[in-house]
Amino acid sequence: MILRPQDTLNDLLEKVAESLDIPEELHRAAVEEYEQLAFFLEDLDQQAGRRQPEIYAQGSFALGTTTQPIKTGDDYDVDLVYERELKKESTSQKELKAEAGENLLQYVKYRREAHLQVPKLTEGSRCWRLDFPGQFHMDILPAIPDIDKRVIVAAGTSKHILITDKSVRLWLPSNPREFADWFRSTMKVRFDAIKRSMAEAQLSRSGRLVEEWQIKEAAEKIPEYEVKTPLQRAIQILKRHRDCRFNGDPENRPASILITTLAAKAYANESTLIDALFNLVHRMPEHIEERKIAGKRVAWVENPVNRDENFADRWQSDEYPDREQHFRSWLQQVQIELEQALKGGGIHKVIDLLGVSLGRGLVEASAKSLGFNTLASSSSGKLAVTSPRVTLVASATPLPNTKPVRGHTFYGEA
Repeated sequence: MILRPQDTLNDLLEKVAESLDIPEELHRAAVEEYEQLAFFLEDLDQQAGRRQPEIYAQGSFALGTTTQPIKTGDDYDVDLVYERELKKESTSQKELKAEAGENLLQYVKYRREAHLQVPKLTEGSRCWRLDFPGQFHMDILPAIPDIDKRVIVAAGTSKHILITDKSVRLWLPSNPREFADWFRSTMKVRFDAIKRSMAEAQLSRSGRLVEEWQIKEAAEKIPEYEVKTPLQRAIQILKRHRDCRFNGDPENRPASILITTLAAKAYANESTLIDALFNLVHRMPEHIEERKIAGKRVAWVENPVNRDENFADRWQSDEYPDREQHFRSWLQQVQIELEQALKGGGIHKVIDLLGVSLGRGLVEASAKSLGFNTLASSSSGKLAVTSPRVTLVASATPLPNTKPVRGHTFYGEA
């Protein structure tokens, strides 16, 4: 079986992205801890005669784009919203934050008395953090409904919330659940196709004829977190590249929400990771708007569920005026490295190149798991593998057009 360089690079990057996932046992543990916490907080308000709060995931844990920390010993991040059914007029930011802290302190006490692992509780500017050392930490964001924006529409009730922040006087608007809905909508075609393919693979093992209703039923039973689209995998790769590139430079490090939003806006349901990556890094800058505010040019990345919110607001900094240029240069560097990796020249060259950007240990382990013999000489220009069933073509194979354009794919259907 002959594989082209883009097929090989796609497989390698898929394996790298898979390695960035939160391990299944940690994912299961995080969900169990989150459910225990939710039950405790709901019971606390119920006993006090208050309406039950809603506790739900947000951020990368909810979107399926969690990435492994680059530093050994660092924990995975699980972001939660602690939304209480209170009116803005009945509380203040300070009071809401303090009450959330008191309730979480009671939870810590409950766990200690129940002889369960006791997390460390600390306060941040917006969140409270429950730290489960060696596993993960939960950032818990106190919030209340934004009644002014929760108008009844044809599709149902909006999900706008108000959140706290110690550094500002006014309530801050947010809407993580509708953002997650929007994010899923941008990859729905590919998500449904992958889920169906997984269901068909499961049913085919029986050796029996399978009917359409059985495929649909099996697909519905597949947990959402087990399905990974090229968009989610591409975001994981981009975030990992970002973490390595800006390690030691947190002030210029692009925010995850910025990367995620631009990538989702640029995604055209490409069917492979390598297609998605090439096209995303090419198209993402197209979704950075320019607006004039008070006569000044402002870069704007619109929150798709809150048009007044700019995810590029950190670029408007007198202290760090080059953040936008750092971001654009970083995307260009990703594209250059992908093009260089496609030129082949041996697995060692690919590992050397991607190892700097994504972590050598991670890339080398991913290559070995695919059967590459990373100890073999790369002087022949071929990518050596230990498996006899695969022959990988070197860079002598003509390369595809590596300048991505709208609707282009290297192979397969978008």
